[in-house]
Amino acid sequence: MPNVYLLAAIAALVGMAGAGWKGYTLGSDHVRAQYAARDLAAVTEAAALTQATQEKYRAQEQAHSQAVAQIATDYQGRLTDAQAKTAIALNAIRSGSVRLRDPGAQACSDPAPGAAAAPSRSDGASDGGFLSQDAAIFLTGLAADADRNTLQLAACQAVIISDRK
Repeated sequence: MPNVYLLAAIAALVGMAGAGWKGYTLGSDHVRAQYAARDLAAVTEAAALTQATQEKYRAQEQAHSQAVAQIATDYQGRLTDAQAKTAIALNAIRSGSVRLRDPGAQACSDPAPGAAAAPSRSDGASDGGFLSQDAAIFLTGLAADADRNTLQLAACQAVIISDRK
């Protein structure tokens, strides 16, 4: 009978070892499943946060693109309008219907220096002092260039302001 008890004891030990191994395996699988669930939740949360951030910046980029497009459209419209006004002014100067005058210029009525003014005339400004057609065209073109540069600078400043919003 001692062999039966010994065999029963060995069988009991083998059964307990098998049960312990099974419990250890189930426990480690459970822990791995918990870690996997935790990691999956973290990845899902990070993906959602990344998606929300990308959508936010995409919306900001689209709004900025629309603002810059509006600034460009406005700039082109003002530039075209200014060019049309300059063309009208230059055509008027070339046709002679418009003459530019230098209000600070004094017309010289007497060719002799130091001659006294005639009693019927005053020494004040007269209708003289008109600029030549070439000078008027040059000054009008110069003013048009300055206006164009001012429009371009204003458009650049508007783009910078829209960038900073």
